[in-house]
Amino acid sequence: MSRVYVVAGNHTQFVEYKRRKHRENDGGVEEYVYVSSANTIRGVRDPRGVFIGTWRERTDIMEILMHLRLYQSHLNPRLEKIWDSMKVTATTQQVVSADVTQAAEDLKKQINEHLLKQVHNTIQRGGWDELWRGQIDSIIDNETQSYKNYWRNDYGS
Repeated sequence: MSRVYVVAGNHTQFVEYKRRKHRENDGGVEEYVYVSSANTIRGVRDPRGVFIGTWRERTDIMEILMHLRLYQSHLNPRLEKIWDSMKVTATTQQVVSADVTQAAEDLKKQINEHLLKQVHNTIQRGGWDELWRGQIDSIIDNETQSYKNYWRNDYGS
């Protein structure tokens, strides 16, 4: 069974689309998945899908498009055309939603890289025993607090 990811303006539009497709295909061999957020497609390689209804009005559409583009193994001309048109017409809220998500992803990557570097340095010093005695927990706690303070100072959260 193949999956078809449906980017709809809302869940009701998705349900109506799914019913119609099942009637047309007599149940068919496709599983329809509602893209409720970018997380629905996170990590899915070459997702196949459709845009229906009022999808352009979604506040998270730029974020969804960003993830769709990210997980394509080859350039998808139709997706690029949609991306280009939405870049021109996107509302401030849609752009901010995508920017915040990208910033969070970047911060997560930086934290992971920093933690791996700390663990690697501890191991290089012959610190296997340190890791087992809870040093890794201390590193994670310290770095998490540092990033929380950074975020709070820069973004007022």
